Amino acid sequence: MFTELIQKSNIAHNSASERRSILQKSNIAGCSDRWRSKVNPCSVIFLFLNGLAKTPIHDEDSFKLLEEVKESYGHTNAEAEETVTGQLTKRFMDVLASEDDRVYRKSTGEKTKTTAVMQFHEGLK
Repeated sequence: MFTELIQKSNIAHNSASERRSILQKSNIAGCSDRWRSKVNPCSVIFLFLNGLAKTPIHDEDSFKLLEEVKESYGHTNAEAEETVTGQLTKRFMDVLASEDDRVYRKSTGEKTKTTAVMQFHEGLK
């Protein structure tokens, strides 16, 4: 799921002619002309780095980044390090490393983003 999302983000960053060529060669489900015309690449990157309510990027018990997501981030960074997506993913991985890969922490009995993760996400808006 996360790898497909980042593939869509990279497609959104390409020029229109490159997009057609990439889409003809790839088999990314749901990546239609309609999707490409309406998608905001920054929104896709934010979803990739933040996760969704029903598809979190972290383990619900430990609040640590899921291994599958960590691998996807590492792959994205290695494959697209020269792109904005790759650079943001690398920065986010560095932020998570400084927090022992924890996205959230317990604070006064409630789940809250770690300070470093919160600052990173605020910087994306």
